Amino acid sequence: EDFYGGDLDGIRLRLPHLVSIGVNTIYLNPVFDANSNHRYDGNDFMQVDERLGGNAALQRLLSAAQKLNIDVILDGVFNHVSSDSPIFDRYGRWPTVGACESVDSPYRDWFIWTKAAGAKGPCAGASGPNTAGYVAWANYDTLPVLNKNNDAVRALILGDASGAPAATLLASPAGDAGVARWWLQQGVAGWRLDVMPDGSFPEGFWQEFRIALKAASPNAPIIGELWNRRDALRLLRGDAADATMNYRFRDAVLAYLGGKPEAGATDSTNRSAVLFVRKLMGIAEDYPTAVTLANLTLLDSHDTSRSLWEFTPGDGRDGKEIPENLSVGKARQLLAATMQYLLPGSPTVYYGDEIGVSGATDPDDRRTFPVLPTDPRTARLDGSGSGGRLPAPLPAARAADLSMLAWYQQLAAIRAAHPHVRGACVDWLAVGANGATSRTMLFSRRASGVVGEIAQLSTPSSWAVGDLLVAVNAGGGSERLTFNLGAGVNLREVARSSGAAGGGDPTTGVDVPARTAIIWEVVP
Repeated sequence: EDFYGGDLDGIRLRLPHLVSIGVNTIYLNPVFDANSNHRYDGNDFMQVDERLGGNAALQRLLSAAQKLNIDVILDGVFNHVSSDSPIFDRYGRWPTVGACESVDSPYRDWFIWTKAAGAKGPCAGASGPNTAGYVAWANYDTLPVLNKNNDAVRALILGDASGAPAATLLASPAGDAGVARWWLQQGVAGWRLDVMPDGSFPEGFWQEFRIALKAASPNAPIIGELWNRRDALRLLRGDAADATMNYRFRDAVLAYLGGKPEAGATDSTNRSAVLFVRKLMGIAEDYPTAVTLANLTLLDSHDTSRSLWEFTPGDGRDGKEIPENLSVGKARQLLAATMQYLLPGSPTVYYGDEIGVSGATDPDDRRTFPVLPTDPRTARLDGSGSGGRLPAPLPAARAADLSMLAWYQQLAAIRAAHPHVRGACVDWLAVGANGATSRTMLFSRRASGVVGEIAQLSTPSSWAVGDLLVAVNAGGGSERLTFNLGAGVNLREVARSSGAAGGGDPTTGVDVPARTAIIWEVVP
Protein backbone atom coordinates (compact mmCIF):
# COMPACT_ATOMS: atom_id res chain seq x y z
CA GLU A 1 0.00 0.00 0.00
CA ASP A 2 3.07 2.28 0.09
CA PHE A 3 3.53 1.95 -3.68
CA TYR A 4 1.35 4.06 -5.95
CA GLY A 5 2.28 2.78 -9.40
CA GLY A 6 4.61 5.47 -10.73
CA ASP A 7 7.34 4.10 -12.99
CA LEU A 8 10.09 5.08 -15.39
CA ASP A 9 7.81 4.79 -18.42
CA GLY A 10 5.60 7.41 -16.79
CA ILE A 11 8.57 9.78 -16.70
CA ARG A 12 9.39 8.94 -20.31
CA LEU A 13 5.88 9.75 -21.45
CA ARG A 14 6.05 13.12 -19.70
CA LEU A 15 9.40 14.28 -21.06
CA PRO A 16 7.66 17.00 -23.14
CA HIS A 17 6.36 18.50 -19.89
CA LEU A 18 9.89 18.57 -18.47
CA VAL A 19 11.23 20.17 -21.64
CA SER A 20 8.61 22.92 -21.29
CA ILE A 21 10.12 24.06 -17.98
CA GLY A 22 13.67 23.99 -19.32
CA VAL A 23 14.85 20.64 -17.98
CA ASN A 24 18.08 19.33 -19.51
CA THR A 25 18.98 16.90 -16.71
CA ILE A 26 16.88 14.50 -14.65
CA TYR A 27 18.18 13.40 -11.25
CA LEU A 28 16.38 10.25 -10.14
CA ASN A 29 16.14 9.18 -6.53
CA PRO A 30 17.24 5.52 -6.13
CA VAL A 31 15.84 3.23 -8.80
CA PHE A 32 17.56 -0.02 -7.85
CA ASP A 33 15.75 -3.03 -6.43
CA ALA A 34 14.73 -2.32 -2.84
CA ASN A 35 12.09 -3.10 -0.23
CA SER A 36 10.74 0.40 0.41
CA ASN A 37 9.19 3.01 -1.86
CA HIS A 38 12.08 5.42 -1.25
CA ARG A 39 14.63 2.73 -2.22
CA TYR A 40 17.48 4.00 -0.08
CA ASP A 41 17.59 0.44 1.28
CA GLY A 42 18.88 -1.19 -1.89
CA ASN A 43 19.23 -4.89 -2.60
CA ASP A 44 21.18 -4.85 -5.87
CA PHE A 45 23.06 -1.97 -7.49
CA MET A 46 22.77 -3.56 -10.92
CA GLN A 47 19.04 -4.26 -11.06
CA VAL A 48 16.43 -1.54 -11.51
CA ASP A 49 13.34 -2.26 -9.41
CA GLU A 50 10.80 -4.21 -11.44
CA ARG A 51 8.06 -2.04 -9.96
CA LEU A 52 9.65 0.81 -11.92
CA GLY A 53 9.85 -1.29 -15.07
CA GLY A 54 13.25 -2.90 -14.58
CA ASN A 55 16.44 -2.29 -16.52
CA ALA A 56 14.54 -2.23 -19.81
CA ALA A 57 12.39 0.71 -18.68
CA LEU A 58 15.48 2.68 -17.67
CA GLN A 59 16.99 2.04 -21.07
CA ARG A 60 13.79 3.28 -22.73
CA LEU A 61 13.95 6.44 -20.63
CA LEU A 62 17.63 6.99 -21.38
CA SER A 63 17.05 6.57 -25.10
CA ALA A 64 14.07 8.94 -25.20
CA ALA A 65 15.81 11.52 -23.01
CA GLN A 66 18.94 11.46 -25.17
CA LYS A 67 16.86 12.39 -28.23
CA LEU A 68 15.74 15.50 -26.35
CA ASN A 69 19.28 16.32 -25.14
CA ILE A 70 18.34 15.44 -21.56
CA ASP A 71 20.87 13.71 -19.31
CA VAL A 72 19.89 11.31 -16.53
CA ILE A 73 21.75 11.17 -13.22
CA LEU A 74 21.31 8.29 -10.78
CA ASP A 75 21.39 8.33 -6.99
CA GLY A 76 24.42 6.40 -5.75
CA VAL A 77 23.64 4.91 -2.34
CA PHE A 78 27.04 3.31 -1.82
CA ASN A 79 27.16 3.70 1.94
CA HIS A 80 24.65 1.02 2.96
CA VAL A 81 22.26 -1.63 1.73
CA SER A 82 19.11 -3.23 3.06
CA SER A 83 19.26 -5.59 6.03
CA ASP A 84 16.90 -7.73 3.92
CA SER A 85 19.24 -7.77 0.92
CA PRO A 86 20.68 -11.07 -0.38
CA ILE A 87 24.17 -10.22 0.80
CA PHE A 88 23.08 -9.39 4.37
CA ASP A 89 19.91 -11.50 4.67
CA ARG A 90 19.03 -10.76 8.28
CA TYR A 91 15.72 -12.60 7.95
CA GLY A 92 17.00 -15.65 6.07
CA ARG A 93 14.80 -15.12 3.04
CA TRP A 94 17.40 -15.60 0.30
CA PRO A 95 19.17 -18.71 -0.99
CA THR A 96 22.53 -16.98 -0.55
CA VAL A 97 24.30 -17.22 2.80
CA GLY A 98 24.12 -13.62 3.90
CA ALA A 99 26.59 -11.82 6.15
CA CYS A 100 24.13 -11.76 9.05
CA GLU A 101 23.47 -15.50 8.80
CA SER A 102 26.97 -16.88 9.17
CA VAL A 103 30.49 -15.83 10.04
CA ASP A 104 31.53 -17.95 7.05
CA SER A 105 29.43 -15.95 4.57
CA PRO A 106 31.48 -14.67 1.62
CA TYR A 107 29.99 -11.27 2.41
CA ARG A 108 30.88 -11.26 6.12
CA ASP A 109 33.72 -8.76 5.75
CA TRP A 110 31.56 -6.47 3.60
CA PHE A 111 30.04 -5.12 6.85
CA ILE A 112 31.20 -3.75 10.19
CA TRP A 113 30.44 -5.82 13.28
CA THR A 114 30.06 -4.31 16.74
CA LYS A 115 29.25 -7.01 19.27
CA ALA A 116 31.93 -9.07 20.97
CA ALA A 117 31.58 -12.84 21.32
CA GLY A 118 28.87 -13.73 23.80
CA ALA A 119 26.99 -10.47 23.44
CA LYS A 120 23.42 -10.43 22.18
CA GLY A 121 22.63 -9.22 18.70
CA PRO A 122 20.48 -9.96 15.64
CA CYS A 123 23.19 -11.75 13.64
CA ALA A 124 25.38 -14.81 13.89
CA GLY A 125 28.67 -14.31 15.66
CA ALA A 126 31.64 -16.32 16.81
CA SER A 127 29.56 -17.64 19.71
CA GLY A 128 26.64 -18.72 17.54
CA PRO A 129 23.33 -17.26 16.38
CA ASN A 130 22.23 -13.86 17.69
CA THR A 131 25.60 -12.96 19.17
CA ALA A 132 26.71 -10.14 16.85
CA GLY A 133 25.50 -6.66 16.01
CA TYR A 134 26.47 -4.35 13.18
CA VAL A 135 27.00 -0.70 12.30
CA ALA A 136 23.88 0.78 10.69
CA TRP A 137 23.52 4.18 9.08
CA ALA A 138 22.10 6.69 11.58
CA ASN A 139 21.33 3.66 13.79
CA TYR A 140 18.55 2.49 11.46
CA ASP A 141 18.92 -1.27 11.74
CA THR A 142 17.40 -1.70 8.28
CA LEU A 143 20.48 -0.02 6.76
CA PRO A 144 23.71 -1.93 7.52
CA VAL A 145 26.76 0.09 6.49
CA LEU A 146 29.10 -1.32 3.88
CA ASN A 147 32.76 -1.67 4.84
CA LYS A 148 34.44 0.56 2.26
CA ASN A 149 37.87 -0.61 3.41
CA ASN A 150 37.05 -4.06 2.07
CA ASP A 151 38.65 -4.75 -1.31
CA ALA A 152 35.60 -6.53 -2.72
CA VAL A 153 33.28 -3.65 -1.76
CA ARG A 154 35.66 -1.13 -3.29
CA ALA A 155 35.91 -3.22 -6.45
CA LEU A 156 32.14 -3.47 -6.64
CA ILE A 157 31.76 0.31 -6.58
CA LEU A 158 35.00 1.61 -8.07
CA GLY A 159 35.99 -1.29 -10.31
CA ASP A 160 39.06 -3.46 -10.25
CA ALA A 161 41.59 -3.90 -13.03
CA SER A 162 41.92 -7.55 -12.08
CA GLY A 163 38.26 -8.24 -12.85
CA ALA A 164 35.00 -8.51 -10.94
CA PRO A 165 35.23 -9.44 -7.25
CA ALA A 166 34.82 -13.10 -6.41
CA ALA A 167 31.90 -12.34 -4.12
CA THR A 168 29.43 -10.00 -5.77
CA LEU A 169 25.81 -8.91 -5.51
CA LEU A 170 25.69 -8.07 -9.22
CA ALA A 171 22.72 -9.43 -11.12
CA SER A 172 24.60 -8.54 -14.33
CA PRO A 173 28.39 -8.66 -14.13
CA ALA A 174 30.05 -5.27 -14.42
CA GLY A 175 33.46 -6.82 -14.93
CA ASP A 176 36.31 -4.54 -14.00
CA ALA A 177 34.20 -1.42 -14.56
CA GLY A 178 32.49 -1.48 -11.18
CA VAL A 179 28.95 -0.22 -10.60
CA ALA A 180 29.70 3.48 -11.05
CA ARG A 181 31.35 3.15 -14.45
CA TRP A 182 29.14 0.31 -15.69
CA TRP A 183 26.06 2.48 -15.53
CA LEU A 184 27.86 5.21 -17.44
CA GLN A 185 28.45 2.63 -20.16
CA GLN A 186 24.68 2.04 -20.25
CA GLY A 187 24.00 5.72 -20.93
CA VAL A 188 23.67 7.26 -17.47
CA ALA A 189 25.33 10.71 -17.35
CA GLY A 190 26.59 10.81 -13.76
CA TRP A 191 25.89 10.34 -10.07
CA ARG A 192 24.43 12.08 -7.07
CA LEU A 193 26.19 10.59 -4.05
CA ASP A 194 24.07 9.86 -1.00
CA VAL A 195 25.54 10.75 2.45
CA MET A 196 28.84 11.56 0.76
CA PRO A 197 30.58 12.92 3.90
CA ASP A 198 29.70 9.89 6.06
CA GLY A 199 32.62 8.95 8.28
CA SER A 200 32.58 5.34 7.10
CA PHE A 201 34.08 6.38 3.75
CA PRO A 202 37.85 6.07 4.25
CA GLU A 203 40.28 8.83 3.37
CA GLY A 204 40.81 8.94 -0.37
CA PHE A 205 37.71 6.93 -1.31
CA TRP A 206 35.96 9.74 -3.14
CA GLN A 207 39.19 10.81 -4.81
CA GLU A 208 39.48 7.28 -6.22
CA PHE A 209 35.83 7.40 -7.22
CA ARG A 210 36.41 10.61 -9.16
CA ILE A 211 39.49 9.26 -10.93
CA ALA A 212 37.62 6.12 -11.99
CA LEU A 213 34.52 7.99 -13.14
CA LYS A 214 36.27 10.80 -14.99
CA ALA A 215 38.52 8.30 -16.77
CA ALA A 216 35.38 6.73 -18.20
CA SER A 217 33.56 10.00 -18.91
CA PRO A 218 35.38 13.28 -18.23
CA ASN A 219 32.16 15.30 -18.16
CA ALA A 220 30.24 12.95 -15.87
CA PRO A 221 28.82 15.11 -13.06
CA ILE A 222 29.46 14.14 -9.44
CA ILE A 223 26.99 15.82 -7.10
CA GLY A 224 27.47 15.44 -3.37
CA GLU A 225 24.81 15.40 -0.70
CA LEU A 226 26.63 18.03 1.35
CA TRP A 227 24.34 19.84 3.77
CA ASN A 228 26.76 22.12 5.55
CA ARG A 229 29.63 24.44 4.70
CA ARG A 230 32.29 22.33 6.41
CA ASP A 231 31.57 19.20 4.37
CA ALA A 232 31.19 21.19 1.16
CA LEU A 233 34.55 22.89 1.52
CA ARG A 234 36.24 19.56 2.22
CA LEU A 235 34.77 17.72 -0.77
CA LEU A 236 34.60 20.52 -3.36
CA ARG A 237 38.31 21.10 -3.87
CA GLY A 238 38.37 19.70 -7.38
CA ASP A 239 39.40 16.18 -6.38
CA ALA A 240 36.05 14.70 -5.28
CA ALA A 241 32.62 16.21 -6.05
CA ASP A 242 31.85 18.73 -8.79
CA ALA A 243 28.93 20.33 -6.99
CA THR A 244 26.70 20.20 -3.95
CA MET A 245 22.93 20.07 -3.64
CA ASN A 246 23.32 23.51 -2.02
CA TYR A 247 20.78 23.46 0.78
CA ARG A 248 22.36 26.73 1.92
CA PHE A 249 20.62 28.41 -1.04
CA ARG A 250 17.30 26.92 0.06
CA ASP A 251 17.80 28.16 3.63
CA ALA A 252 18.51 31.70 2.46
CA VAL A 253 15.52 31.82 0.10
CA LEU A 254 13.09 30.40 2.68
CA ALA A 255 14.21 32.94 5.25
CA TYR A 256 13.96 35.90 2.86
CA LEU A 257 10.58 35.04 1.37
CA GLY A 258 8.89 34.22 4.63
CA GLY A 259 9.34 30.52 5.11
CA LYS A 260 11.00 28.83 8.06
CA PRO A 261 13.31 31.34 9.83
CA GLU A 262 16.76 30.41 10.98
CA ALA A 263 17.22 29.47 14.63
CA GLY A 264 17.11 32.48 16.94
CA ALA A 265 16.22 34.94 14.19
CA THR A 266 13.22 37.26 14.12
CA ASP A 267 11.37 38.65 11.14
CA SER A 268 13.17 41.98 11.46
CA THR A 269 16.65 40.42 11.48
CA ASN A 270 16.04 37.55 9.10
CA ARG A 271 13.84 38.78 6.27
CA SER A 272 15.58 41.84 4.80
CA ALA A 273 16.83 41.96 1.23
CA VAL A 274 20.20 43.22 2.45
CA LEU A 275 20.72 40.16 4.64
CA PHE A 276 19.59 37.83 1.87
CA VAL A 277 22.12 39.31 -0.54
CA ARG A 278 24.88 38.97 2.05
CA LYS A 279 24.02 35.30 2.53
CA LEU A 280 24.17 34.57 -1.20
CA MET A 281 27.44 36.44 -1.56
CA GLY A 282 28.85 34.48 1.37
CA ILE A 283 27.92 31.21 -0.33
CA ALA A 284 29.50 32.33 -3.62
CA GLU A 285 32.71 33.37 -1.86
CA ASP A 286 33.17 29.83 -0.54
CA TYR A 287 33.40 28.21 -3.95
CA PRO A 288 35.31 28.53 -7.22
CA THR A 289 33.21 29.96 -10.04
CA ALA A 290 32.88 26.55 -11.71
CA VAL A 291 31.38 25.10 -8.53
CA THR A 292 29.01 28.05 -8.10
CA LEU A 293 27.65 27.47 -11.59
CA ALA A 294 27.30 23.72 -11.09
CA ASN A 295 25.74 23.89 -7.61
CA LEU A 296 22.07 22.98 -7.51
CA THR A 297 19.84 25.92 -6.67
CA LEU A 298 17.15 23.79 -5.08
CA LEU A 299 14.25 24.83 -2.88
CA ASP A 300 13.31 21.39 -1.58
CA SER A 301 13.94 17.69 -2.03
CA HIS A 302 12.92 14.25 -0.81
CA ASP A 303 14.76 15.09 2.44
CA THR A 304 12.89 18.31 3.26
CA SER A 305 9.41 19.69 3.48
CA ARG A 306 8.13 21.17 0.23
CA SER A 307 8.96 24.85 -0.34
CA LEU A 308 5.28 25.63 -0.93
CA TRP A 309 4.49 24.08 2.43
CA GLU A 310 7.04 26.36 4.11
CA PHE A 311 5.90 29.46 2.22
CA THR A 312 2.24 28.94 3.08
CA PRO A 313 0.86 30.35 6.38
CA GLY A 314 -1.21 28.09 8.60
CA ASP A 315 -0.75 24.96 10.68
CA GLY A 316 -1.01 21.49 9.20
CA ARG A 317 -2.71 20.47 5.99
CA ASP A 318 -6.04 22.05 6.90
CA GLY A 319 -4.49 25.44 7.65
CA LYS A 320 -2.24 25.42 4.61
CA GLU A 321 -5.06 24.51 2.22
CA ILE A 322 -7.21 27.51 3.16
CA PRO A 323 -7.40 29.44 -0.15
CA GLU A 324 -6.23 32.74 1.35
CA ASN A 325 -3.17 31.11 2.91
CA LEU A 326 -2.39 29.04 -0.16
CA SER A 327 -2.46 32.13 -2.40
CA VAL A 328 0.24 33.72 -0.22
CA GLY A 329 2.35 30.57 -0.39
CA LYS A 330 2.01 30.31 -4.15
CA ALA A 331 2.97 33.97 -4.67
CA ARG A 332 6.13 33.30 -2.67
CA GLN A 333 6.77 30.13 -4.68
CA LEU A 334 6.79 32.19 -7.89
CA LEU A 335 9.39 34.54 -6.38
CA ALA A 336 11.53 31.59 -5.32
CA ALA A 337 11.35 30.13 -8.83
CA THR A 338 12.42 33.51 -10.25
CA MET A 339 15.59 33.44 -8.17
CA GLN A 340 16.12 29.75 -8.92
CA TYR A 341 16.12 30.35 -12.68
CA LEU A 342 17.79 33.75 -12.84
CA LEU A 343 20.56 33.66 -10.23
CA PRO A 344 23.87 31.81 -10.79
CA GLY A 345 23.70 28.05 -10.40
CA SER A 346 21.82 25.08 -11.81
CA PRO A 347 18.07 25.48 -11.23
CA THR A 348 16.82 22.24 -9.69
CA VAL A 349 13.07 21.75 -9.53
CA TYR A 350 11.75 19.01 -7.27
CA TYR A 351 9.05 17.23 -9.26
CA GLY A 352 5.69 18.92 -8.85
CA ASP A 353 6.97 22.25 -7.52
CA GLU A 354 6.15 23.74 -10.90
CA ILE A 355 2.45 22.87 -10.52
CA GLY A 356 2.01 23.62 -6.82
CA VAL A 357 2.58 20.27 -5.11
CA SER A 358 2.93 20.84 -1.37
CA GLY A 359 3.77 18.59 1.56
CA ALA A 360 5.34 18.42 5.00
CA THR A 361 8.48 16.45 5.77
CA ASP A 362 9.07 12.86 4.64
CA PRO A 363 6.96 11.04 3.58
CA ASP A 364 4.43 13.81 2.87
CA ASP A 365 6.96 15.55 0.63
CA ARG A 366 6.73 12.60 -1.78
CA ARG A 367 3.13 13.05 -2.86
CA THR A 368 2.03 11.69 -6.22
CA PHE A 369 2.20 13.90 -9.30
CA PRO A 370 -1.19 15.36 -10.30
CA VAL A 371 -2.61 14.64 -13.72
CA LEU A 372 -2.04 17.37 -16.32
CA PRO A 373 -4.29 18.13 -19.31
CA THR A 374 -1.34 17.32 -21.56
CA ASP A 375 -0.70 13.89 -20.03
CA PRO A 376 -0.90 10.95 -22.46
CA ARG A 377 -4.22 9.28 -21.73
CA THR A 378 -2.85 5.94 -22.90
CA ALA A 379 -0.24 5.72 -20.15
CA ARG A 380 -0.82 2.73 -17.93
CA LEU A 381 0.61 2.13 -14.49
CA ASP A 382 2.38 -0.96 -15.83
CA GLY A 383 4.04 1.07 -18.59
CA SER A 384 2.46 -0.87 -21.43
CA GLY A 385 0.96 2.30 -22.88
CA SER A 386 -2.51 1.07 -23.83
CA GLY A 387 -6.03 1.43 -22.51
CA GLY A 388 -5.13 3.97 -19.84
CA ARG A 389 -7.48 5.79 -17.50
CA LEU A 390 -7.33 8.99 -15.46
CA PRO A 391 -7.57 8.88 -11.66
CA ALA A 392 -10.27 10.70 -9.72
CA PRO A 393 -9.80 14.50 -9.59
CA LEU A 394 -7.92 15.94 -6.62
CA PRO A 395 -9.37 18.62 -4.32
CA ALA A 396 -8.78 22.11 -5.73
CA ALA A 397 -6.00 22.85 -3.21
CA ARG A 398 -4.00 19.84 -4.44
CA ALA A 399 -4.78 19.92 -8.16
CA ALA A 400 -2.16 20.99 -10.69
CA ASP A 401 -1.83 24.79 -10.77
CA LEU A 402 -1.50 25.60 -14.46
CA SER A 403 -0.89 29.30 -13.87
CA MET A 404 2.14 28.41 -11.77
CA LEU A 405 3.29 26.07 -14.52
CA ALA A 406 3.01 28.95 -17.00
CA TRP A 407 5.37 31.06 -14.85
CA TYR A 408 7.96 28.27 -14.73
CA GLN A 409 7.67 27.91 -18.50
CA GLN A 410 8.13 31.65 -18.94
CA LEU A 411 11.24 31.63 -16.74
CA ALA A 412 12.64 28.72 -18.75
CA ALA A 413 12.07 30.66 -21.98
CA ILE A 414 13.79 33.75 -20.57
CA ARG A 415 16.75 31.68 -19.39
CA ALA A 416 17.05 30.01 -22.80
CA ALA A 417 16.87 33.34 -24.66
CA HIS A 418 19.56 34.95 -22.50
CA PRO A 419 22.58 32.61 -22.36
CA HIS A 420 24.51 34.96 -20.07
CA VAL A 421 22.08 34.03 -17.28
CA ARG A 422 23.99 30.73 -17.14
CA GLY A 423 27.12 32.68 -16.21
CA ALA A 424 28.27 33.84 -12.80
CA CYS A 425 27.98 37.62 -13.09
CA VAL A 426 25.26 39.09 -10.92
CA ASP A 427 25.05 42.74 -9.88
CA TRP A 428 23.18 43.52 -6.68
CA LEU A 429 22.00 47.01 -7.55
CA ALA A 430 19.55 48.39 -5.02
CA VAL A 431 17.00 47.77 -2.31
CA GLY A 432 13.64 49.43 -1.89
CA ALA A 433 12.73 52.69 -0.22
CA ASN A 434 12.70 51.07 3.24
CA GLY A 435 16.48 50.74 3.13
CA ALA A 436 18.07 48.32 5.62
CA THR A 437 14.70 46.74 6.45
CA SER A 438 13.50 46.63 2.84
CA ARG A 439 12.04 43.38 1.55
CA THR A 440 12.56 44.53 -2.05
CA MET A 441 15.73 44.16 -4.13
CA LEU A 442 16.96 44.77 -7.65
CA PHE A 443 19.65 42.72 -9.38
CA SER A 444 20.90 42.46 -12.93
CA ARG A 445 22.22 39.67 -15.12
CA ARG A 446 24.58 41.24 -17.66
CA ALA A 447 26.49 39.67 -20.48
CA SER A 448 29.74 41.01 -18.99
CA GLY A 449 30.87 41.81 -15.49
CA VAL A 450 32.65 40.55 -12.40
CA VAL A 451 31.49 37.55 -10.42
CA GLY A 452 29.58 38.73 -7.37
CA GLU A 453 30.18 42.36 -8.28
CA ILE A 454 28.31 45.00 -6.27
CA ALA A 455 28.04 47.77 -8.84
CA GLN A 456 26.69 51.28 -8.94
CA LEU A 457 26.15 51.46 -12.70
CA SER A 458 25.38 54.87 -14.14
CA THR A 459 26.70 55.00 -17.71
CA PRO A 460 25.07 53.62 -20.84
CA SER A 461 28.27 51.79 -21.76
CA SER A 462 27.69 49.50 -18.78
CA TRP A 463 24.67 47.96 -20.45
CA ALA A 464 24.07 45.87 -23.52
CA VAL A 465 20.94 44.86 -25.35
CA GLY A 466 19.59 41.69 -23.76
CA ASP A 467 20.81 42.43 -20.24
CA LEU A 468 18.17 41.67 -17.60
CA LEU A 469 17.05 43.53 -14.50
CA VAL A 470 15.01 41.67 -11.91
CA ALA A 471 13.04 43.20 -9.03
CA VAL A 472 11.72 41.00 -6.22
CA ASN A 473 9.44 42.23 -3.43
CA ALA A 474 9.10 39.59 -0.71
CA GLY A 475 7.07 41.86 1.57
CA GLY A 476 3.35 42.06 2.16
CA GLY A 477 2.99 45.60 0.79
CA SER A 478 4.00 47.57 -2.28
CA GLU A 479 7.44 49.22 -2.13
CA ARG A 480 9.07 51.94 -4.24
CA LEU A 481 12.24 50.99 -6.09
CA THR A 482 14.51 53.47 -7.88
CA PHE A 483 17.89 53.03 -9.55
CA ASN A 484 19.68 55.27 -12.05
CA LEU A 485 20.77 53.24 -15.05
CA GLY A 486 22.05 56.30 -16.90
CA ALA A 487 20.75 58.25 -19.82
CA GLY A 488 19.77 56.44 -22.98
CA VAL A 489 19.11 53.03 -21.40
CA ASN A 490 15.77 51.65 -22.53
CA LEU A 491 13.96 48.89 -20.71
CA ARG A 492 11.06 46.65 -21.70
CA GLU A 493 9.08 44.69 -19.14
CA VAL A 494 9.12 41.04 -20.21
CA ALA A 495 7.41 39.32 -17.28
CA ARG A 496 5.84 39.80 -13.88
CA SER A 497 4.76 37.09 -11.51
CA SER A 498 1.38 38.58 -10.60
CA GLY A 499 -0.96 41.19 -11.98
CA ALA A 500 -0.96 42.99 -15.30
CA ALA A 501 2.13 44.69 -16.67
CA GLY A 502 2.44 48.15 -15.18
CA GLY A 503 4.16 51.35 -16.15
CA GLY A 504 7.50 52.52 -14.85
CA ASP A 505 10.89 50.96 -14.43
CA PRO A 506 13.77 51.39 -11.99
CA THR A 507 15.11 54.45 -13.85
CA THR A 508 11.98 56.51 -13.30
CA GLY A 509 10.91 54.68 -10.17
CA VAL A 510 8.52 51.77 -9.94
CA ASP A 511 6.16 50.56 -7.24
CA VAL A 512 6.76 46.82 -6.96
CA PRO A 513 3.55 45.17 -5.70
CA ALA A 514 3.59 42.85 -2.69
CA ARG A 515 5.07 39.39 -3.32
CA THR A 516 5.81 40.15 -6.94
CA ALA A 517 8.78 39.75 -9.26
CA ILE A 518 9.24 41.95 -12.34
CA ILE A 519 11.75 41.26 -15.11
CA TRP A 520 12.96 43.91 -17.59
CA GLU A 521 15.21 43.56 -20.61
CA VAL A 522 17.53 46.24 -22.02
CA VAL A 523 16.35 47.06 -25.55
CA PRO A 524 17.70 49.36 -28.31
